[in-house]
Order: sequence, then C-alpha cells, then structure tokens
Amino acid sequence: MLDYLPIILGFAAAMLAIGGEKKTNPAGRGLRRLTKSGWAALMLAMVALLTGVATTRRSHLALEAQENQRRILRSIGDTEVRVSLRTITNWFFALFHEDIKKTRLDLVPPHLFDNERIQAVKSIDIRQPVFLSPDYSESWAHILKSGADRGSQELNQAVQIYAPYLDPEVLSLLLELRTSDFLELHLKSLDRYADMNKSEKTLNFYFVKPRGSVQPQAPGYERFWEILSRLDTILEKDKTRLDHAVGTSGGI
Repeated sequence: MLDYLPIILGFAAAMLAIGGEKKTNPAGRGLRRLTKSGWAALMLAMVALLTGVATTRRSHLALEAQENQRRILRSIGDTEVRVSLRTITNWFFALFHEDIKKTRLDLVPPHLFDNERIQAVKSIDIRQPVFLSPDYSESWAHILKSGADRGSQELNQAVQIYAPYLDPEVLSLLLELRTSDFLELHLKSLDRYADMNKSEKTLNFYFVKPRGSVQPQAPGYERFWEILSRLDTILEKDKTRLDHAVGTSGGI
C-alpha cells in the first residue's frame, strides 16, 4: 500500500489544486499569498514527494539486499562446486607428485602434461597399493575411482542447490563434465578395468600420455582437463570460505 501512497497523495493534491476555491490571495506576498486550500494542496504535494523518495529508497535498498544475497549464495555455490571438483581430481595431484600445500585449492595438477612426470606416472601399476595410513592401503585404481564417485555425488548435490546462483557458463561446463566419457567410462570404471586385467603382469595408466603422442588418447581425457581448467579460472576462489569448507568436509 505504501508504494501507491505517493500516487494517491499526488492525485489528491492535483484535485485540490484544480478545485473551485481560490488557492492564492493577491494581497499577500510569497507563501503568505497561499490560502488554506493552497496550503493544503502544497502540503499534499510535499508529502507525496517525500513519500515517493522514501519508497524509491526502500526499493533500492531491497534490490541491493537481494543482489548482495545473490553474491553470497553464488560465492557459497562456487565453493561447494570447487570442493566437489577437487574431490574428483584430488588424487591426480599425488599421482603427479605436486606440491600439495601450493596446489591444495586448485583443480588441475600444473604438471599434468609434463613429459617427465608422465613417464613417472606411466611406470606405476594401477593395482599398486597406496598407503592411506600405516595399517590401511588401497590401489590407485580404487582411490581414483572412489574420488570420482564421491566427487560426482557432491557435485550433483551442489548443482541441485545452487544452480539458480551459478554463472551460466559454469552450469554449461558442469553439464558437459558430468557426462564426459573420461569421467563416466574411465575414471568410474578403473576398478572394474583392473579386475578384468588381473592376469596382466603390469597394468599401467592407459590414459596418461604426452600431448602429441602417436598412441591414441583415452576418449575425452584432454577435454576433461580443459573443462576443469576453465572452471578453475571462472569459479571464485575464496580462500577463507574454501579452507572452512575443506576443513568441514575433511576433503583435499
């Protein structure tokens, strides 16, 4: 109702102004020329003006509050998406012997296509155990597959909750990533691939190859990392929020 008050008051002032009673007294000077009807019309007009200013200010403040809320929710959404994506790629940082402290908030290992690192990774058997604690180990195949499964679930939840607040390009890239061949057909099937080839003496990472290699790349491998590189660029990297999210989730 307050939004309509300036219009109502302005209309009332206008009607009063065009009414039959005289609004000014020729004998007076300045404001003294106004009759009671004139003063009433002026006061209505002033109240309409002030009410209009107050209503406009209130609307601007409401819009600013909404925009601020959207920025906060987008920042939270970016954080949740980034943490879930890092869950998918986390063990690649260990695989490529990256500096964990320097890269803990990144999505793509910086030496992913470095030939020396690639040769070192190619020498690893994917069934080789990784000691997660002194008394517990899992194969490379299992931990990479588990990270992909868990990260995909976290990503789906983050998108469901924060989709209205995420950048359209982020949503487009996430849609492509979630259905990518490398993620769905390779990473999530590594344990099955290892089981199917248990008789092989050595079972290396078949998808880790230098760029330009004559050997065919695993379908979608390079595109998978291109998408993540772009997401790493456009997703907000709020260190405080990320540190809190990582600490809460126990990830990275």
